[in-house]
Amino acid sequence: MGLGGVFKKGVKPGHILVICLLLIVHQGLALNNRSGAKLRSEENGGEEEEIHHFQVFHLDFEHTSGPFIIAFWIFSAGLIRVVFHMIPKLHQILPESCILIIYGIVIGFVVFFTTDKPPITFTPELFFLLLLPLIIFDAGYFMPNRMFFEHLGTVLLMAVIGTIWNMLTIGGGLIAMGKLGLFGDDPPELLETFLFSSLISAVDPVAVLALFEEIKAEEIIYIVVFGESLLNDAVTVVLYDMFESFVEIGKLMKLQLTR
Repeated sequence: MGLGGVFKKGVKPGHILVICLLLIVHQGLALNNRSGAKLRSEENGGEEEEIHHFQVFHLDFEHTSGPFIIAFWIFSAGLIRVVFHMIPKLHQILPESCILIIYGIVIGFVVFFTTDKPPITFTPELFFLLLLPLIIFDAGYFMPNRMFFEHLGTVLLMAVIGTIWNMLTIGGGLIAMGKLGLFGDDPPELLETFLFSSLISAVDPVAVLALFEEIKAEEIIYIVVFGESLLNDAVTVVLYDMFESFVEIGKLMKLQLTR
């Protein structure tokens, strides 16, 4: 019987590939066991010589624990989302975001109580390089492009100018409170105050957008608020990095002056 006849009977090429891989692994294990059982052979006038054999498989979970846990976390989170959408009654009990938050808390406790040292820690670099691009890609992919670019001026006005205005007003208010003595005898400095204000100046109107979808608000209002929430994070990141650099420069200058 040819390969065509085999495929017609329901045997797929993937099945043949899996069988070949299993045979290769089986032969490798057999050779490994035979080499391990026969450690010495008689050669050159009865002298015994040790046979060197190679190890086919090796388990080193500590080396791959970080990527493995992250991959398992992402896979299980996606599986939970699929199950959540397959059960309509869950929508009436908890929203999807609450389910994912509870899942994250459970995974955190499991990792905390099962390992002495966390395999990976959450850092700002990890968020900026791994999580933030996925969030921006998801938001930009499902965004109505035509409506967004038609109102790009309004969106940039609220996202850029509005975020900078929030940073200046919050920082100015905190500085005024520090001058009045509300922060005690050691109030934060100017750059540190603006560093904090730049961190909290961005607004994330998730609840507002969900309410707009529920009440079927006008698409113009929705896209302006959505576009502002999408771009103000980038403005906040730039402002935070800028003031963080200024704070570090100020500390270096103080150290040089004290010397």
